[in-house]
Amino acid sequence: MKAHYKFVGLATNAAFIAVSTLWFRPELFNRPSFWAVIGIATLLCEADLAREEKTSELDCLPDLNPVLLLCHLTGLAVFLVWWSAIAFASSDEAFRLLIGILIATVGTVVRRRAVVSLGDAFISDVRPRPEVVKLKTSGVYARVRHPSELGLLLASLGAGFATGAAPSLAVSLAVLLPLSYMRVRIEERNLRDEFGKTYVDYEKRTGRFLPRLWREMGAS
Repeated sequence: MKAHYKFVGLATNAAFIAVSTLWFRPELFNRPSFWAVIGIATLLCEADLAREEKTSELDCLPDLNPVLLLCHLTGLAVFLVWWSAIAFASSDEAFRLLIGILIATVGTVVRRRAVVSLGDAFISDVRPRPEVVKLKTSGVYARVRHPSELGLLLASLGAGFATGAAPSLAVSLAVLLPLSYMRVRIEERNLRDEFGKTYVDYEKRTGRFLPRLWREMGAS
């Protein structure tokens, strides 16, 4: 079943990018930036499907409510980021392309590690799963509380930077980043209610999206 979901997800992702490009910018098929975006998007899709067992999120989510609406808006923002990275791609520049690929690769690796680390407990909803009885504070979660969101943001910024698409970068910074911030604020509030002082202490020693390096340097 996992292989089936992964195949469908990757095929849908690749088909969307290919059709969008063929429709809006067919000349991009001959440019490295187009294939870079395809590679980044495919890796990001694979990262989201890298959990041990695919769980239907429809079983975990209630009827339409503000939290679920926020999840849908985040998905729409990601859609706009990748679409605009293709539709508004500028001329290729080797240095910019390499930097964009590097940023996006780091993002996909971070997100994949976050997904694999949580396994079947990883879902897009911001509420704790009922069966999750222990807070994850090791691995990629040891220094950052929301590595999956960090990875998504880096991958999205990297895609826009690689193609030189200013609208894609604008959507990442002006839409996706605020939506991600609102989502994690709700999630953190719920986790405080769920784990109490354990989560409060975890917040004190970790950063929301980036490690608190100054605290580590101060401690040393």
